[in-house]
Amino acid sequence: MLCLVLFLLLAREYRQMSRYIVPLLALLMIWLLLTPQKDTYLPPTYNTIWLYFHVFSGKFFLGMLMLATGSAIHELVQSRCGNNPVSSAAIESLSYRFLAFAFCFES
Repeated sequence: MLCLVLFLLLAREYRQMSRYIVPLLALLMIWLLLTPQKDTYLPPTYNTIWLYFHVFSGKFFLGMLMLATGSAIHELVQSRCGNNPVSSAAIESLSYRFLAFAFCFES
């Protein structure tokens, strides 16, 4: 959810990237809806705050990784077409920042 808010904040400046990022986010949402919901037994060792931190950091990592992937795909497609209103260096820098921030939460 936090990554979606971050994307919406950046959407005005990088509007062309949305056609590559939104399908990735939609694919993740479809996967979430198709995953069966069933109760499973958790051992008592998982009954700590670290489980919630681990799940949050994994979801945050995946969201930031998808934003970085979408912006990199956008850069590749725009470089092939030749019409790039946003500079390639700016998109590459933004993609690297997303990845650097995502790897802080990789667990």
